[in-house]
Amino acid sequence: MGRGSRTAQMLLVNHWVDGDDPGRPDADAVNREPVLLAHLRRCEQAGLTPTFLATDFTTIGDLVPTVATLNAQRSRSPR
Repeated sequence: MGRGSRTAQMLLVNHWVDGDDPGRPDADAVNREPVLLAHLRRCEQAGLTPTFLATDFTTIGDLVPTVATLNAQRSRSPR
């Protein structure tokens, strides 16, 4: 965090697998709902609303259902 303007209309969150040789087992750990939500909530606590989420190994873990749930929650909340 900490790049770009706080007033920007869009925020890209990079949620990459760390390490020298990231692989599918690592992605299975970091792409789980609790880890994803913790990362995104840190952005929100800083007053930033994530618009896009970039990950490694997008088909592994809870990425799609987690983002779908967040999108549904945001579409119901007043702006």
